[in-house]
Amino acid sequence: MKIQERSDGKVTVLDLKGALSLGESEDLFRETISGLLTRGRSAIVVNLEKVEFIDSSGVGVLIKCLTSVTRAGGNLKGLRPSPAVLKILKVTGVHALFEFFDEEAKAIASF
Repeated sequence: MKIQERSDGKVTVLDLKGALSLGESEDLFRETISGLLTRGRSAIVVNLEKVEFIDSSGVGVLIKCLTSVTRAGGNLKGLRPSPAVLKILKVTGVHALFEFFDEEAKAIASF
């Protein structure tokens, strides 16, 4: 998985591409979120549009990172989950834990 980080004012947008699954991608995502929190960046939008696959470890890391960001006083929101990812998030009930947006501008404005 690849993660591209960009900022729009106080909001950080993470563009994910590839699979969010057990192993390196899970670790990379967790380390990226941890690094943002260390730098005081706790308003985060995760763009899931180009995530083709997510497994239980990927779902778990999303929940763990949501918890970490919330504890830091911030918020983690989702953007355009791909159909495959959205299906998994709905089946597992994780979809209800996040606020999801179809438009990046609306996601950013929600903070």
